[in-house]
Amino acid sequence: MSEVKAKTLDPEAGREEFRLLRAKASEQWLRHFCQEDREYRELLIWIDQEGFSRPEGFEARIAHADMMREKGSAWHKKGDYRRALHLFLGAVHALDFTANEQEHDLTQEQRLQMARSMLPVLTNLSMTFLCRGDHYHAVKAASLGLKPADKLPAEEAAVFRAKLLYRRGLARGEKGPEHSFEDARSDLLEAAKLMPQDKEIRSCLERCTEFVKKEKREYREKFHAKWEKANGKAKTDSAPAKPQDLRKYTSDYSRFAEVHDSGDDEASDDAAGSHEAKTRLEEEVKQEVKLGPAAETFCYVVGTSLRQVRLCYLRLRRVRLCCRRLKPHGKSE
Repeated sequence: MSEVKAKTLDPEAGREEFRLLRAKASEQWLRHFCQEDREYRELLIWIDQEGFSRPEGFEARIAHADMMREKGSAWHKKGDYRRALHLFLGAVHALDFTANEQEHDLTQEQRLQMARSMLPVLTNLSMTFLCRGDHYHAVKAASLGLKPADKLPAEEAAVFRAKLLYRRGLARGEKGPEHSFEDARSDLLEAAKLMPQDKEIRSCLERCTEFVKKEKREYREKFHAKWEKANGKAKTDSAPAKPQDLRKYTSDYSRFAEVHDSGDDEASDDAAGSHEAKTRLEEEVKQEVKLGPAAETFCYVVGTSLRQVRLCYLRLRRVRLCCRRLKPHGKSE
């Protein structure tokens, strides 16, 4: 009994429950664009002063939102993006039903009707933010617009989804906190799939793809330059390095066939072996045999491998010579 009483009297649990109840009882859509209380109050005051106060009743609020959206579109065509923005936000305010209202007061058909009215409002709102250069809120409006689009049938919402993805892709392609050519290309690609006949979307997709390739190329060059600088291998000449000539490697690898053990010291053996190998290599370069690209590549790979084998053999022979010198005389193995 005491444990149950302690849980009910927990102040943190009470605060969290209060926050959830308050969130369900408050409007959420308009707060995405008016995060500060001052902006929120100023917008509501402007709506009341202009005579666009939100009515009561579901049908009246839907009609009021459609009226404000039409007025906003008219001002947007005239180029007055500020007034169009206020009208579109007023339409969002008219459709901003709380979670409790949607759960308890609205039917399933009314929820779908609200989604159908909210979808074009957010589509126009994202365009208005884009025209005003507010790319952050343009991305936010387009992302929010995809939520009511998911509640509608795919065929009905296809055109609006394409417009929202296209405008979000344009906003993400501009400089700002939401800048990302990769995400912009993903949005434009999906928009092009929904509206393959739209030439403007395909053109933007092609340009965005070029920007993605350019960005990756610049990143690789920048990273490569930093790596060379960190390892002390910065280029002194801007000319590109010449590709290695594979023709000097022929199919004759007889220089690796025999290794003479003269019993001399290590320095003399290495010097003699390297001089002999160098001499034979010079002779083979003079008498090079022209091969095809595939044969040249094969010879180069095999030659490199055999050279590593020869070096390993020389190291092993040095160890044997050291063991012979350190071996006591008169004792057998």
